[in-house]
Amino acid sequence: MTKPRIVKLSSKDPTDTALEGHLRKYYNLVRDMRGSFLEQSIWIDHILSELLAEYFCDNDKIRPLFFSEVIGGADFRFSSRITLLGSIMKAYHPQLAPKQKSLCDRLDKVRRFRNRLAHSHVKADPEDIARAQDDKFTLVFYEDGMSKEYIASAEDFRVRIKEATDLFIELLEIKELMLKEKGA
Repeated sequence: MTKPRIVKLSSKDPTDTALEGHLRKYYNLVRDMRGSFLEQSIWIDHILSELLAEYFCDNDKIRPLFFSEVIGGADFRFSSRITLLGSIMKAYHPQLAPKQKSLCDRLDKVRRFRNRLAHSHVKADPEDIARAQDDKFTLVFYEDGMSKEYIASAEDFRVRIKEATDLFIELLEIKELMLKEKGA
């Protein structure tokens, strides 16, 4: 009995078949594009969490506990943090109220796409693997009782990552402003 050949997808192997070469390109494309956006969304969620923890807990000694048990707790999700930020902006920072809806909508867009990436699987049929040549891959997810597909492209990810970067910078500016005003 022959041993099955193990294909290491992360690095090139001179003994690759053509299919293995395409599969490696597909794997690396998916890893790079998904990973970049997921990393960006983690940063955004962390800055949002930090903002809320600092906003509600001035004490540096107990803030880590507040952060881990309340803001980062299992029952306080990314969507809850977005809602809370919106409520604070409307109620206590009227100069930020015009930005509030747009900011929260964009944060929610990042959250939804992050969830789509994290909870979907990559389709790996031969025609999908061939899409790697065009910098595209197919995600499969389930919604409304149906299996659905989303063909992701490198261009789509560039746009989404740019939007997330802009949002990250805006969130840092809002954090600074809100904390400064709170302390005044």
